[in-house]
Parts: sequence; structure tokens; C-alpha cells
Amino acid sequence: YFLKIAQASNIEAQSHIYLARDLNYITNENLNTFINISGSVHRALDAFIYYLNKSS
Repeated sequence: YFLKIAQASNIEAQSHIYLARDLNYITNENLNTFINISGSVHRALDAFIYYLNKSS
């Protein structure tokens, strides 16, 4: 359950990152950096959830 909340929070953070870019608070370069990091977090969470489900 906690990991699903973490995934949702990561998606929410992505939304805020896009908004920050739209409001010109960050550059496209910063946006790409943040989105790449967020994608890595998402993949790590997916892998961990898969591992936990497989081992239960």
C-alpha cells in the first residue's frame, strides 16, 4: 500500500514539474533532468512492487 502511494506521489511531482516549466520557473533542461529522475524512481518502485508480489 505504501509503495502505491509513493508511485502516486511521484506522478504528482511530475505534474508539478511540468507546471513549473509552463510558468517559466524552470528551463526545459531542468524539466528533462527532473523527468528522467522521476522515471527512474517510477521504474525502481515498479520493480520493487513486482519483487514483493512475486515473493509473497
